[in-house]
Amino acid sequence: MNKYSFTLIVIFGLLTAVLLLAWDQAVEVADTLLTVTMWSLVALLVLLPLGMLTLGLWFLSNRFIDNRQKWAEASLLTAQARQADKQADNLIITANPGEQVYIASDQDINRRSITALHLQRSYRSNGNGDSPLLHESTAWALMQHLHSTVNAPRNITHNAPQLPAGNPPETAAVLPQHLDLLPLIDGQSPSLNRVIIGQTVDEAGQLETLTMPLTEMVHVGMVGSSGWGKSVGVQSLALQLALASETLEMVFIDLEGVTSAPFQRLNRLRYPIAETEKDAVAILNDLKGEMDRRMSLFSPHRVQKVSDYNALTDVTPLPFIAVFIDEATSILENNAAIHDLLAQSVIQLRKTGVFLFLAGQEMSSKSMRPMIRRQLSSRIAYHVGDHWQAQGLGIGKEAVYLNTKGRAWTIFPGRQKALVQTPFVDAAAIEGLLERAGRAGKTPSTAMPTRAEPEPTPREQTILQMWDDNASLNQISKEINGQRGGTYNNEIKEVLKKHGVSV
Repeated sequence: MNKYSFTLIVIFGLLTAVLLLAWDQAVEVADTLLTVTMWSLVALLVLLPLGMLTLGLWFLSNRFIDNRQKWAEASLLTAQARQADKQADNLIITANPGEQVYIASDQDINRRSITALHLQRSYRSNGNGDSPLLHESTAWALMQHLHSTVNAPRNITHNAPQLPAGNPPETAAVLPQHLDLLPLIDGQSPSLNRVIIGQTVDEAGQLETLTMPLTEMVHVGMVGSSGWGKSVGVQSLALQLALASETLEMVFIDLEGVTSAPFQRLNRLRYPIAETEKDAVAILNDLKGEMDRRMSLFSPHRVQKVSDYNALTDVTPLPFIAVFIDEATSILENNAAIHDLLAQSVIQLRKTGVFLFLAGQEMSSKSMRPMIRRQLSSRIAYHVGDHWQAQGLGIGKEAVYLNTKGRAWTIFPGRQKALVQTPFVDAAAIEGLLERAGRAGKTPSTAMPTRAEPEPTPREQTILQMWDDNASLNQISKEINGQRGGTYNNEIKEVLKKHGVSV
């Protein structure tokens, strides 16, 4: 081997070593680059959606905040516009003493219809014209300022016609603080077609005696706190029905026995006055049977109402039945059996000639089922301590602000809500009138009905005994059914209710 061959071998070996080292480095760099690339792709796949989501949320939040600001501005502008309209509609009318003021809207003027100011119930006056008082001058100055900042209504002028003869006086009538029933019925023959509710102020500003036929009143709900005239109102209505010339039977359920006391000897009583829950259940059961009997009488003649049946010539007329239940809401709330009976019968009552008068200290969904409240076509609300007491009758806060005994808000079919002073009559006067009219001194036409109580089974006897021993529903259910709560407790309730126990 010459020196050139050796040199070439050495050079080749060195080059080989260098290439091997370079290859290792290249592989290591390639692995590193591949790893970095893969993790970069992973990061990109993860961070890109997050970034897009963040960007979207940022965009939506900005839009939401912007919209909220716009909504707030729009609401503020709307409120300001409504306030401006309301302020612009306020008018202060002044007149010299002795002058008659007439008011009219654009539409009224086009129709040539002018109304005297004192005939508008929505307007209030402070008496005859006089120099403005301090608070009136202040109110006028305030209105002038407000109208300078908003579009005030344009002035309308119209020549007022002469006040016609016989026009009502300039000041509207005022409800009496106390109203006696006796002068209202004196010299008149009480009738079911003209039941006096009380006195109100009509649209002409005059006192009007409000009357309603019994058949149009249908069922009556009366609500009011103690001491504000509710019970006296019940007695006033009951007395007029008791004295009516038409044939009528009356029923009283009065567990306290106070409101019904003057009617104890009334000869129009269908049953003795019920003063216990047991008697109340028996009476309502018997009335339900009477309604079923009447419906069976209607069927062959193809009539559906007692008035149509009584119009037939070949039948014995059926008398109307008026049922008065005092403290009704308390009874219904505490006795499920009575509540069930009334709810089952209320739809057929009017058709069969039975009319309800329910009185209580509150008429809410808690104490009376909507099915019953919806049938109370006539509603009378005396003063209540809280608006929810009268809300079930469609009368709320108005009844809270009543401050006169016997004053009530009323709703009757075909009439607008009206403020009425209901009449007063004392117990001695009721008894005297009934005696003189020959409506007292006889026993009721029907004795107190009896209700056959079902004999309890041994299982039911155990439940009743445990309930008498003050065991809870859970305890009874656990003992009887081995389980408690839900359906198991409801089974125990049904057994108790079946035997007249209020749960």
